[in-house]
Formats: sequence, structure tokens, C-alpha cells
Amino acid sequence: MEVGLAPSRASTGRCGRSDSAFPLAAKSELKLAETESEIEAADDDVDRVLATKSMDVAALVEDEAILALPMVPLHERCETGVAPDASAEAGPFAPLAGLRRSNGGPNGSPR
Repeated sequence: MEVGLAPSRASTGRCGRSDSAFPLAAKSELKLAETESEIEAADDDVDRVLATKSMDVAALVEDEAILALPMVPLHERCETGVAPDASAEAGPFAPLAGLRRSNGGPNGSPR
């Protein structure tokens, strides 16, 4: 048995960089196996779950839907309109270099 998950209508997400809406699609494929040996013998990239009569199918579909969504949705090409910060190019510890020189130390004036 094969279970596929694809959106039935257009869903939208919010971009993690620009906070603008964009179409969001999630797709997942899951196969239900009758035996554990069937799972072990599979040589493709499809996830398989051992099917039982008491399994919670709704929870399984919900888990697959959640796992198919990106943790942080982003546009493939995002135009934020914000110029990159020049201090970020110097590195995260660049502001500390100025403090080190002004307070003295190995590269500053003697204490």
C-alpha cells in the first residue's frame, strides 16, 4: 500500500528572510509494509512503515505532513530590500578588537 501526500490546494508560507508570502508546497511518499523483511529488503529512498491493524493512520499522515514542511520556509530567490551589513563581513568579533586596543593588552598600549 502506498500513501502519498501532496497539497490539494495552493498553500502559502511566510519567507523567513523577507516575511513575504509565497506559494509553499510539500510532498511526501510513504509505503506501508506487511513485514519487517520487506522494509529491510527495499533498495529505494521511499520511507516504509510496518502496517498493523491498530496503527493510527491519522497520526501517521499528520507526522508525514509536518516532516515534509521546511523548518524555515525561504524563497529560492529572496529580494529583501535590505543592504548587507558591512560589519558582518569583518566577522563577529571585529567590534571586540577595538575594545582590546583601547583597554590595553598584548596589541594595545601597556597597562
